[in-house]
Formats: sequence, structure tokens, C-alpha cells
Amino acid sequence: MVNSQNISVNSSFTAQELIENHLIEGCVEVSNITSSANGGINNLNSFGYFERDLSNFPFENGIMLSTGDAQSGGNTINNNPLNDGEMSWGPDLDLETALGISNTLNATNIEFDFISSSNLIQFNYILASEEYFGNFPCDYSDGFAFLIKKKDSEDPYTNIALIPGTTIPVNTNTIHDEIVGFCDAANNTYFDGYSMGDTNYNGRTTVLTASATISPNIQYHIKLVIADQTDENYDSAVFIQGNSFNPTVDLGPDVNSCEDSHIIDADLGNPLAIYAWYQNGSLLPLETNSTLEVIESGTYSVEISIPLENINCVIEEDIVVTLNNIENISPLDNYELCDTNGDNSEIFDLNSIDDSAIASLGIGNYSVAYFNSFIDAQNNENSISAPMTNISNPQIIHVSLTNNDNGCVVFTTLTLIVNDIPNIINPSPIEVCDDGIIDGSTIFDLTNNDSEITQGNSELSVTYHFTEEEANNGTNAIPQPYVNTYPSEILFVRVINQETGCFTTTTINLIVNTPPVLELETPAIINACDQSDSFYADFDLQEGISNLIDDLEDVLVSFHETELDAETGENAIFDTANYENIDPNTQIIYVRVESTDTGCATVFPLTLYVNFLKSHGIYNDVYECDDISGDGIENFNLTAIGNNVVKHLDDATVSFFENEFDMNANTNQLTGLYEVSSSPQTIFVKVETPECIYKTTIKLIISPPVILSPVDPIDYCDTNDDGFTAIDFTSINDYISANVDVSLKYFISEANALNNAYPLSNGWTNTSNPQTLYVRATIDGPATCFDVMPITINIIPAPTVITHQLDDIVICDDDQDG
Repeated sequence: MVNSQNISVNSSFTAQELIENHLIEGCVEVSNITSSANGGINNLNSFGYFERDLSNFPFENGIMLSTGDAQSGGNTINNNPLNDGEMSWGPDLDLETALGISNTLNATNIEFDFISSSNLIQFNYILASEEYFGNFPCDYSDGFAFLIKKKDSEDPYTNIALIPGTTIPVNTNTIHDEIVGFCDAANNTYFDGYSMGDTNYNGRTTVLTASATISPNIQYHIKLVIADQTDENYDSAVFIQGNSFNPTVDLGPDVNSCEDSHIIDADLGNPLAIYAWYQNGSLLPLETNSTLEVIESGTYSVEISIPLENINCVIEEDIVVTLNNIENISPLDNYELCDTNGDNSEIFDLNSIDDSAIASLGIGNYSVAYFNSFIDAQNNENSISAPMTNISNPQIIHVSLTNNDNGCVVFTTLTLIVNDIPNIINPSPIEVCDDGIIDGSTIFDLTNNDSEITQGNSELSVTYHFTEEEANNGTNAIPQPYVNTYPSEILFVRVINQETGCFTTTTINLIVNTPPVLELETPAIINACDQSDSFYADFDLQEGISNLIDDLEDVLVSFHETELDAETGENAIFDTANYENIDPNTQIIYVRVESTDTGCATVFPLTLYVNFLKSHGIYNDVYECDDISGDGIENFNLTAIGNNVVKHLDDATVSFFENEFDMNANTNQLTGLYEVSSSPQTIFVKVETPECIYKTTIKLIISPPVILSPVDPIDYCDTNDDGFTAIDFTSINDYISANVDVSLKYFISEANALNNAYPLSNGWTNTSNPQTLYVRATIDGPATCFDVMPITINIIPAPTVITHQLDDIVICDDDQDG
């Protein structure tokens, strides 16, 4: 089951109650309501009133006639076959005569007389059946009909329960899906499905409408009848929508006409009818006839009032009328092509715009034709066979659109335009110099070439692509800036006119040139090796770097005082053979080595030294601390001093002398430990390399010693009586030394104190009592002289306060003043 909720069925109503209260709703007079055949013979109520309840049944309510117990069709869910009724429950002969069948039984009918105020009567219904099972619809069907004729007429009944647009009666044999292996589908458009879940029947039809054209104010007789055929098994039922048996007026389907006007006919054939017409909801007060001529498109409604006994019957209907009397519409969008050969002509496939031409009119079934003149279009003569080549630029084509449903013809125009492809210049190759990393790859901003290619035309847009196919399709444009992969590349250029969409393509060459390559293993320098005390010297720049560039060919070398000038090649130093430095002692200038073939250049710094030995030797005065004797005599290690002098000099030697004469004569060289007894002592220093020599002096200076005097153990108060406390070393500094120039640090061991390693922080807590520490006293200066001695600190426990309960003190108040 699709839905677990069934309709509710009440079979307690009489046939008259069902027709008067649940089928007829005004504008129809009914009488003589009877049921000559039903399940009463088997003590079954075979007709009843139903409501949708919580199910999804299409009708909210209505009446039903069945070939079994009406209540079995709904209410509780019943998955067993519905086989109510016995053989004793007989047939309906009118049904058999009307349908040309026999052997009916379990017939249920309700019939009545009626008079309608309209010439059209109709109601909605659904046929449901247990016969929708297996291959039964291929071979069996129960009988069912709505039979109508004029009252007391000898004419046969007419069945109005027919498949729409045919004379075929509605039953399970004439409406069903394909039953594979047994029979083809029959009118399956009107089959709703199996086991729909809102009744207990196996299947049902869609909502169908029964209608009959009658004469108003004439009495007719109608019989609603259904019956089993051949046997009493597999019951069927017809559900009729509540209050749907009504007279109506048929204005016909909505109108879409190319005429200037249209007649709407609402004639009921009833002389008592009063007609009121509305256009788009507004009353047309002068229109009171049964017909209305409309000359404007819109929604038209008719309201027909008919006096009927004590009531005023009102019938309403509407129709949408569209008058297509427009002969011309706005021109179609231009049909534009790009000029591929520069002759202002192209082949236009007019058929390709049929759909867009039809779309300009909205939904409709149109044929499109093209003509060279409006007269040809009006006469439908000499249509253009597509494709065609334009004979002028632009060229106007006349278009006719014929509505195949109503013959309306609409005329418009189409302009054919051949647009020029962009006029461009093939770009010059882009040659750039490799960047700082010589790998043949660098950054290109290709957009810098756009203006050259387009000749400054702002209507043109340029993109760059890796393949010709991508350039033609306008796909995968290369993002900018672009980093090339190979030193020489060819890219494809697409230039498009954004307004016309026309484009052309070309190519552009990218070339990365390698600048001169220099082998600079160490920074380049020129050492003037000036022996004077001057800060300036003359330099032969070209000769100074000859060893770096001698192997290079086709290069131009220039020297510059700034790196920017070297990069741009501007402001080159004019006299390179006699260049005097402008910065004292040391100056950096920049060398530009430019290829005369490509113009690419390598720039590197060149350091100029007036005397390299002077600039890079360490010629500081040397200090030593006097020993504890304070006699002003100390030994200086000239080997260590010499090593420090040439620390930053390669291949340099150093010599020491007591006087300048010895130094110049290179005699009496001082070596090893040298005793100084008169401080400061000036000695002469000579530093030599294979290329240069430098002479100067340094001073050997003896600093006075730092001496600590032994101190007695120091008592330090505990904050409690456990013998351990945080020691404030600043509080004992004055006890150690009163010299304000001395800085004191405290250490846990003598080795730490000697090495000035791991000093104790202020507030350190002792680990033993008494505690031995080592104090280091230092006078900061060039020599950093110090002394170390041990000290002992005794931690004195704090006094213990003993508290006990004291007796209360009582004093007598002699004068009672409190």
C-alpha cells in the first residue's frame, strides 16, 4: 500500500439523500429518485457517501456505487479480495442493452429525473476495481455506465461514461497498463495505478468527466449503474465527486488567434438566461447577449443567471483570448560574423537563428522564412535558401514567422554584419637578462607588450596561451606575470575585440639571455698597501680585477660608486687607472661587466682598501693584571698577542720590536714571554704578507691587582629555628669589601668562582649550616682583574617564644566610673 489511510464510507444514506444532499448543487431540479437494483437482496448496502478523511484520495467527498458492500471499499484496510454479493443479486437490463453485454449480476443503480437550466450537464468520477489484478484486465471487466435520455422517450439510453474523445465505454478492459506477456496497454493515460492505498480496490482510473449536451428546461432521466459480469467475484465501484452534477457552459478552449476579433458563444439555449460579461475581472455593462465579440486580448468571464423556482441559478465560466493581430515586431538581434578573408563578406547560416527568432515571440509553433525584401516576405515569394553570402555590409534581411496553429504571420527584420578581425602588429621578441640565479628562467610581465600588439586600441583585449588551440578557443590564459621554463619559448597570443567577439592570433618569442658569468669564490678586493698613515690612496681599478675578467670575451667593464648606477650603467668612474677612494681606509664600489652582444650585465661589489693589513689587523692595546705582590711587573705572551693581531688576515706574519730602529732594521725581534716593568710599555709591530707590509705600535699595560682580605665567619639570622634561610648577599657586600669599584659575586665552589660560572642569585637558601661559599671580587676594566676567597656563613636560629595561659587581672573600680 502506498498510503496507510483509507477513505471513510457511510452506507446508511438512502438513494434520495445521496442525490439531493451530496451530488446535486443548485441549477438542477431532481425528482423520482429510486434504486431498482442494489445489494439489499443480500442484506448489503451497495451505495453510500464517502469522505477523503486522512487519505490522499482525489475527491474530498461524494457518492459511490459498488458491486459489493459499499463499506468494504474503505474504512479499515483490507488486503483480501472484495467478493461481496451472491448469485441471487440480479442484473440491470438497461446496462446490458446499452453496453451490448450479458450475464451481469450484483447490479447497483440510482436513477432520477432532472431538469437543467443549461444545455450542458457534467460530473467527475473515478472507476475502481478488484479486476485490476493479474491478467484480468486483458479478458474481463465489470459493467459500468451513466445512462441518459429524455423522460418518457422511446429512444435508447445514451452512455456518457466514455473514454475522452471516443465512444468507448470506461471499464477495466478499456483502461489499463501493459500486462507483459498477456496484452498491450489500453488508454493507459487514464490509468492512475495499482494499490493506491486510499481504498481497498486493486487499482483505479484517473479522474474522468462525464458530460451530456441536453436541452434546457426539458426533463431527462439518468441512471447511474454498475454491475459484476459473469460472476460475483472481484467487486468494482464508481466514485462520483460530491456536488459535481451541475449544469455548465462550454466557452471552448482558450483562444490564440491571428484574427482582429473573436466571438465567444455562451448560449445555453435557455430563454430565461441573463448574461453578464467581464474583461479581466471588470464588468462590461453594455454586453448582455449570449455571445461576445472581443477585439482585445485578455481573460473574459461570463456569469449566467437563470431563475429556477425559488432560487436564482448562477453559472460561471472564463476563457483566455489572445488576438495575434500584430504584423510587425522589433528587429531581431544582429547576426554578426567575423571577416575571415578581409572582403567584407561571409556565409550566414540563417537556419541557425530560427530558434532565437521563434523565442522572440514566446511559446508557439512557428515556421521561419527569410527574404531579401518586405514585399517578398508579404507575398511569401523568393525565400532565401540558407546558407547565404551577404552582398552588402551591413545587409538587412526580412523575416516572416508563421504560426502553424492559426496561420498568423509576423514580420520583422534581421541585420547581417561582417565585423573586421582585430588589426594587430606581430610583436617583437622579448629578450630579457637572466636574474640573480643563472638558470635561464625569470619573470616576464607579458602585458607590457599589449600596447605594441594592439597599437594602443583600447577595444582590443590580449591574452597569452601555451598552445595554438587554446589561443583559438580562448581557454587557459597564462596568468601574469609569467615565469618561463626554457631559455627560449614561443607563446601564442589571442587578440579579441570584446564588442564584436572577433579575434586573431599570433605568436611571441621569449628569450632569456645569460649575463657574463664570473667565478667569484671570495669577495673581490683591491689592496693599495699604502705605507703612510693616510686614509686615502690611488687605485688602478682595471688592473685590480684583471684576474677576474681576463677570460671573458665581448664584454664592457665599468666601475660605479653606487650599486644603482652599476645596475643602470650610469655615472661610470672616468679615470679607472687613478681612482682615489672617497671613503677613508675602506670603500665599496661596484663593477658592471656587460655583454656587448646582449646588453646583459653582471654587477658585483669591489672593496678598496688603502691598506688591507691596517684595516683587518687587530692593533688594540694589551692589558694584564698585576699579581698579588703589586710590584708593577708582569709577563706578556707575545705569541698570543701576535695571533690576535693577524686573526683576520690570511698568510700574514707578525713581528715585535722594542724600538723603531730595530723594526726597520728587522733586528732584535721580541718573542715568547716579554717582561714589562714600566707600564705602559710601547712596542713596535710589523705585519707582513707576500704583497704588503704594515708597521704600527701597541701598548702593553699592567692593571693593579684586586685583593680580598680574609673575613671572620659571618652570622646571618634565620627567620625561624630550622637553620636554613634565604640569604640577601647585598647585605654582606660591605663586610667583604668597602671598595665601591669592586663588584661581588657568590659561588658554591671555588672552580665556579674562578671561571665566573653559575653565580648564586640573591635570596639563595643555604644547603648546610654553617655554609662555605666563594666570593669573586672584580674591578671591571680592559684587564678584568679579580680575586677569589672563601667565606663562612653561620645561620643563627631566631629566638623561640613560649606562650602559656596567664591569670586574669581583676581591678576594683573605686569611684564606679567604669
